[in-house]
Amino acid sequence: MVQFRLNSLFIILVLLACTGVIQGQDASGLKVVSSKNPDMSSVETIIASVIKPDMKPQEKAEVFFDFLVQRTYHHNTPEEPLADMLLNRKYQGENSMLEDAVKMINVYGFGLCGSHSKYQTEFYNAMGLLGRICGGNGHTIPEVKYDGGWHYYDIDMMGYCKDKDGKVSSVAEIGKDKNLMMNNFAKYKHKFDGPNN
Repeated sequence: MVQFRLNSLFIILVLLACTGVIQGQDASGLKVVSSKNPDMSSVETIIASVIKPDMKPQEKAEVFFDFLVQRTYHHNTPEEPLADMLLNRKYQGENSMLEDAVKMINVYGFGLCGSHSKYQTEFYNAMGLLGRICGGNGHTIPEVKYDGGWHYYDIDMMGYCKDKDGKVSSVAEIGKDKNLMMNNFAKYKHKFDGPNN
């Protein structure tokens, strides 16, 4: 029994010593990345893991759309009221909504249309495409500009539409011809009830 206690005490001391050594080392810049998954540590590394340099703008937008749809879903936007508490502020829901695109993908993975549009736009802007957020019919809608025009890619509703020439339609084009919404080219089921809804 005494030997067991001495062995246990020795193991505990070794662990404490190792912990002290590990804590004393600077771990900044340390990153663990799987060979089977994208590097999700920053907006730039996510883009570099998903987008290939030779991709055309529409291909970049479509590939990144697929990437985001596979990692996010529709649910109330995450809020972090702890930040308000730490700053001695009154809790205000809108001020506490998550604003960090990388944290959204790595930690939460959900949001409403406005949040999805914000994160999506941040990624598209970082990859050199111009993104913007529009509003329509109680829905917040992201668009990406390339090839001289705007194009609708909706992560929240899981779809985008193409015209007969294969060009992804814009919100304005869909507003003029709601039947374009029936031309969903995303790999996923578009949450759309029909041109009259």
